[in-house]
Amino acid sequence: MGTLLGSALTHLFQRRAARDGAREAHQQLLRAERMTAYSTFAAAAVAASRAQLDRWHRPRENPGDPENDKVRLVAYERRSEARQAFFRVQLIASNPEVVSLARIALESSRPIARASDEDESRRLTDECRAAIEAFVIRAAGDVQQT
Repeated sequence: MGTLLGSALTHLFQRRAARDGAREAHQQLLRAERMTAYSTFAAAAVAASRAQLDRWHRPRENPGDPENDKVRLVAYERRSEARQAFFRVQLIASNPEVVSLARIALESSRPIARASDEDESRRLTDECRAAIEAFVIRAAGDVQQT
């Protein structure tokens, strides 16, 4: 009877340990996926912001240069990449605030290319940088929470 009870308890503890191990492995995988998605989005948002800033500066520095169209196309490409990274954030975030801050960061780069002067360009760039930093700070909390 003691051997049977011992076997049953061992089986129960092993099953619980296996379940806990699987849960821990899942949490680690989720944490790694969030880290990748959030850092990829932040990098893409910075690149989109930089491309919008180039799009604003280039025609002012070299008016009439045919290469100015390429800068515009690069800005569209960087924005598209940032939007794709944003979709991944939407899929993996556990907190709606992370998604909201990512959306704000993504949209904050758009007006940079339409700034009326250098001061507005600088202000919009600073606002975009702050929006990306706010996203990163909140996303870090989501990663650490996992």
